Amino acid sequence: MKDAPAPPIRLRGVRVRALQIDALDLPRGGLSVVAGVSGSGKSTLLRDVLHAEGQRRYVAALSASARRLLERRERPDADEISGVPPAILVDPDQPPGRGETLADRAGLGDVLRTAFAALATPHDPATGAPLAVTRADLAAADLVAAHPDARGQIAFPADAALSAEAYRGAGFNRFLAGEATGRLEDVDALPERAEIVVDRVKFSPEAADRIGESLAAALRFGGGRATVWVEAADGPREIDGKCWAPRVVRDRPVLEDGTVLPPATPRLFSSSFDKKDVARRAYRVDGRPWDAWLERSAEQLRADLPPDGPPAATALAAALGRLADWGLGDCPLGEPAAALSRADDRRATLAAAADPGVRGLLALFDAPLAGLEPEDAERFLALCRSLTEGGNTVVVAGSEPALCRAADRLVELGPGAGPEGGRVLFEGPPGEIDGADGSLLAPYLRDEPSPPPAPSVPKTTLPDADRTPFVPRGLTLLVGPDAERRLHALADAATAATADGRFGDFGAALFGPRAPLTNSPRSTVATFLGFFGEIRDLFASTPEAKLRGFGAGHFSLAGKSPGRCPLCEGTGTVTTPMQFLPDLVATCPECGGERFKPEILAIRVRGLSIAGTLNLTAAEAVPFFRGRPKPRARAAAARDVGLGHVTIGRAAKTLSDGEGQRLRLAKTLAARTASATLILLEAPAAGLHPADAERLCGVFARLTENGHAVIVTGSHPRLRAAADAVIPVG
Repeated sequence: MKDAPAPPIRLRGVRVRALQIDALDLPRGGLSVVAGVSGSGKSTLLRDVLHAEGQRRYVAALSASARRLLERRERPDADEISGVPPAILVDPDQPPGRGETLADRAGLGDVLRTAFAALATPHDPATGAPLAVTRADLAAADLVAAHPDARGQIAFPADAALSAEAYRGAGFNRFLAGEATGRLEDVDALPERAEIVVDRVKFSPEAADRIGESLAAALRFGGGRATVWVEAADGPREIDGKCWAPRVVRDRPVLEDGTVLPPATPRLFSSSFDKKDVARRAYRVDGRPWDAWLERSAEQLRADLPPDGPPAATALAAALGRLADWGLGDCPLGEPAAALSRADDRRATLAAAADPGVRGLLALFDAPLAGLEPEDAERFLALCRSLTEGGNTVVVAGSEPALCRAADRLVELGPGAGPEGGRVLFEGPPGEIDGADGSLLAPYLRDEPSPPPAPSVPKTTLPDADRTPFVPRGLTLLVGPDAERRLHALADAATAATADGRFGDFGAALFGPRAPLTNSPRSTVATFLGFFGEIRDLFASTPEAKLRGFGAGHFSLAGKSPGRCPLCEGTGTVTTPMQFLPDLVATCPECGGERFKPEILAIRVRGLSIAGTLNLTAAEAVPFFRGRPKPRARAAAARDVGLGHVTIGRAAKTLSDGEGQRLRLAKTLAARTASATLILLEAPAAGLHPADAERLCGVFARLTENGHAVIVTGSHPRLRAAADAVIPVG
C-alpha cells in the first residue's frame, strides 16, 4: 500500500521583514521555486522563516541548558508555521574558510580521509620503501618456503639504554656487531648498533613452530621489528666469515629508528596536522602520501581506486563522480578554495549537496545558479530531482526561467521590492502563471529572448597582456570559462594604466568583484556611498544637539563614539557563538536594535531619530534629504540601480554579492568626474530576475551615454542582448 503524502509546509500570516504572506502551502517531497524581483523577500522566506523553523527540530535533542540558550532566538512573526522538516541551508555565497581546499568545499574531506586510511599501507618516509607488516607465524612459513634448509639467525636491535647484563638476565646469550658474533657474558657494554640474537635455526618445515616462537620473542623485545639474517653466498654482510642477507620482519609499522607509527585513522590525515608529521608522510596509497593524493584530480583519483576495494573507496568513487558531473573533474582536489573562480567554488558547494544519504530533510538553496552558465541549470535540476526522489523537500530562491519552468510548485513574490513586495502574486504549477494578475514573471517565462546576432569584434583594445578588445563608449561582455580570470587581469592592467595616464581618455578604473564590500559590522550603505558624515552633521546641527553638547561624533557608529550603544557597540545585535549550530544572533536588549543610546535617539530631524533615518530605504531617503545635494544624489543613485528597497543604515557586509556590485555602480553614477571611467564588473546580472536584469542594462546604457566604458562577465540572456560586443575568452 502506497504511503499517504506528507502534509504540506503551511505558512499563515507571516510578517517577517518585507514578507506579508497571508497563506502559502509548499508540497513535501517536491521542488518549489520562489521567484521575484530583487528585494521581494525570497531570501527572507528561505533563511528567516523556513530555515529558522527547520532548525528547531534539532533543538529537542540538545541539553536543557542549550535549549534555554536557543530560546533567545527570535521566532518568526507568524500566525502559523507547521509541517517544516529539519532544514539545511546550502549557501554557495559563503566564503571559504582559511586553509579550505576544493575537496573541503565539495564535502569530500571526511570521505577522502576515510578512504585513504582504509587503503593506505605504511612506508619508510625517508626511502619510500614499503613497511610490510605480518604475524610471526606467517613470517616463519614464508621463510621456510623462500629459503629451504638455509641457515639463519633471528635477532632484534639492542636498546642502547640497556646493558649486556640486562639482556643476559632475560635469557639471551649472543649478539651481532660488525662482522662477528659475540657473547653477552664477555662484555659489560654493548657495541653501537648491536643486535641481540634470539635463535640460530635451519629453515626446515620441522622447525617452523620454533622459528615462529623465536620471531615472536624478537618482535616483542625489538618493539615490533626483527631482522632474520639468512646465510647466502651473495649476502651483503659478512659475519664470522660467512655471507648473510637480511630479511626484516615487522608485526606493526615501525621505522628503522624504532618509531612506531600510529594506526591509519581518518583523523591522522586531518588538515590541521603538520605536513612534516612523520606518520602522515609514512602512510601511502599506490606510493603516494596524503598530500600527493590531494594533488590529483577527481578523475585521476577515481580511475586509480580499486573496483573491489573497501566500502570507503566505493563511497569516495561515487563522491568524486558527483564532483566530476559539475565540471570539476580535472581540478586538483587540494587546490586552495580561495584560488577557485567564484563559479567553480559555487559548483563545488552544490556538488557537496548531492549526498545520496540525505533523507527526509528540507534542502534550501538561495540563488544557487547566480553566476553560473546555462548548462549548470541542468546539473542543478538533476541534483534537485535526486534529492526529491530520495524523500527530501527542496525549496529554491531564484528567478531563472529554466528553473521556474521545472518546479513542481512555483511561487512568485512581489510586485516590487522592500515594502512594495513580500506578497504572494502566484502559487501553483508553472504552466498556470499566465493567468496570474500582476505577475512580472509570466511574460519572461512565455517569451525567451532570441539570441541576438553576434556583434563585430571592436578594434580598440585594453592595456592587458592579451590586448582584449572592448567598446570605449559601450558595454562589452566577456564570456567563456576563462572570463573571470581575464576580468581580474584586466582590472590590474587598467588600474595601473589609468594611474599613470597611459589609457587615453580614461582617467579611472572601477573594479567590482563578486565579493563582500567590507568585513566591518558597523559599515553601512550610507558609509559606503559616502554620506554618513552628512547625516551626522545634520543631527549635530540641530538646536537640541547643540544645547546638549552633542557633536557629530555622538551620532557615529565608529569605535570611539560616545553615543553608540555600549552593549552591541553599534551593531544593533548581540551574537552568541554556537558550537554545532549557526551563531545565535538576537536583537540587542539594551537599545532594541536602534544602535544608539537613548539620549542620542531623542534628537530628531524632520520627526525622525538617527535610528529612524538609517532605517529609511534608499527610495525614501531621496525626498527626506531635500536641500542636501550629496546624500540625496547618492540615495537616488542607489534607487536607480535597483536598490531602492535597501535601507541606508543596513550593514554593508550583509548585502549579497550582486547588491554589492550595484552599490559600487551607484557610487560611480553619483560621482561627478571630469574623465571617463572604465567599469569592470564580475557577473553583475548573476541570479537577477529578468526585470531586474533589464533595469541593470538600462543603468549600463546611462553610463555609456555619459562616456564611460563597461566591461562585464556573465551569461544572462538580457545582458547578452544588450551588449555592444561579446568577446569569447578561453
